[in-house]
Amino acid sequence: MLVGWPGLAPWSRSPCSPRRCLPAAGHRRHHRWHDRGDDYRDGENDWRTGPERSSTSAAPVGPMTVLPFTGLARPTGVAVDPSGAVYVTDSGNNRVVKLRANSDNQTVLSFTGLDDPAGVAVDNVGNVYVTDAHSNRVLWRTRPGRLRLHPGKPPLAPNGWALRRTADTRGVAMNAGQDFQDFYVVDSGNNRVLHWKTGMTAPEVLAFTGLSQPDGIALDGNSNVWVTDTGNNRVLQLPSHSNTTQTALSFTGLNHPHGVAVGPTASTSPTAVTTGY
Repeated sequence: MLVGWPGLAPWSRSPCSPRRCLPAAGHRRHHRWHDRGDDYRDGENDWRTGPERSSTSAAPVGPMTVLPFTGLARPTGVAVDPSGAVYVTDSGNNRVVKLRANSDNQTVLSFTGLDDPAGVAVDNVGNVYVTDAHSNRVLWRTRPGRLRLHPGKPPLAPNGWALRRTADTRGVAMNAGQDFQDFYVVDSGNNRVLHWKTGMTAPEVLAFTGLSQPDGIALDGNSNVWVTDTGNNRVLQLPSHSNTTQTALSFTGLNHPHGVAVGPTASTSPTAVTTGY
């Protein structure tokens, strides 16, 4: 993990000002990396060494600092809670790890039975949400550490929401203060984005059109929804709670965009987009 990118919450031991974090995959560094141009499930050699063919659309602010995570294999999702702790889905090891602000010791969270965890998000009271991509479910770990179902939902899965008609669940986001108010999941295999709200018995499909392998998702301070449309090399925005026409952002030269981050006050452009193939 690297610290020093704009648009994400602080990890306070960084020398950067302001202090920010983003996955290391957003940098051209000499390290082991995953070739996302091929399907890593096909058994082929999708890992490479050398400078990663990857970039970001936002310019860095200040020097970068490597966060002291250890043993990561294909880290995918990243989130930061209000205290500055950083959460990463360690997909290759089927786990979720947490690094508290100013700490050198990571913690493995008590999610069990994960199969390619992808997206991770944290709400304002510390509940952690993870998309378990190959199992097509969303897991919810409450602040005291107990896995649970959403209240009022039938037990579709042991420790979360089973997404029966989804395929390859990826990004996850919410604007909930607590206890599941607005919740978004990227259903990449079906090229759609799903939205749940308190009181809904089934998700709605947001009015994005023409998606191809969507991956990352973010909400800005106005609850506008931003999605990386990976297969079409673009970033889309859909206004909050509306079925109006989506907007394609004016990025050029994107190559398999994956992650998207938006600052809390941003409403017209994402702060950062990670790309790689």
